[in-house]
Amino acid sequence: MAGIGISFGNTSAFVSICKDSSRAEIIANSAGERPTSTTVGHQEGEILTGTPALQLQIRQPANTVHNLKSLLGKQLADSENSQVCRLEEHNGEIIVNFNNVSRKGVSALAKSVFDNLKETADSVGSTDWWKNV
Repeated sequence: MAGIGISFGNTSAFVSICKDSSRAEIIANSAGERPTSTTVGHQEGEILTGTPALQLQIRQPANTVHNLKSLLGKQLADSENSQVCRLEEHNGEIIVNFNNVSRKGVSALAKSVFDNLKETADSVGSTDWWKNV
């Protein structure tokens, strides 16, 4: 029996597995790094997560959002805004306006990060973890 764990923080996320009652092991992502950045970016119509989003944050901060976890489930008036990108609110959800090119809700952006983490977990083996989650 194996188990999987996800830690989703403000700046980084981790995926770990525990096989056969041994210690948990943090899995490296596709870039070979154990922490996966929770920064999300938008470039040329594509949502970027992890290291590519961090690199985009340096070049185009208006096209990235960081501290995503702190925006989840909050309204714009309740959140501390340290973002360079523009934040808006629609139907009670915070929407990230990527340089007037694309607008995405924070829950959809968080899903992009979790999709990245799912790819990391799936890289460990053929076990379909997500049927058990």
